[in-house]
Amino acid sequence: MVILKKRGLSEVVTTIIIILVVLIALGIIWAVIRPLIGKTDTEITYTSSCVAVDLEVKSCVYSNNFIGVSIEKQNTFADLRGIKLILSNGSIYEFNLPAIPGNIPFLLPSIPAPPPPLSVDVAGIINVDGNLRTCQPSGQSVQCN
Repeated sequence: MVILKKRGLSEVVTTIIIILVVLIALGIIWAVIRPLIGKTDTEITYTSSCVAVDLEVKSCVYSNNFIGVSIEKQNTFADLRGIKLILSNGSIYEFNLPAIPGNIPFLLPSIPAPPPPLSVDVAGIINVDGNLRTCQPSGQSVQCN
């Protein structure tokens, strides 16, 4: 009589292999999705920080081929690191700022400019996760007198 020995995987070994395959698949999926989630989180932080900056050009005075600009920061909690001035002739000037308390107008150094008519808009430069990023301009240009 010939006795056949059954060869195959036991149920326990099969279950362990299925669990390992599922864990490996989950690890691969997480490795792909995690960077996407991190980018979204950074973009949300950037957008909310830009909304918090809330800059407003209070005045723009033209004198002897220079303009003087007064800007007010409306929010005391914004992490403002700089200002970008956008002139209507296409010129852009960036200024690094010391800590400026909110709701207090401040004057920027005079900058060379063509004669009026000229308008000025402002954008904040903020710190997001250790990187300086420029917000969108306020959209409220002020004519220089």
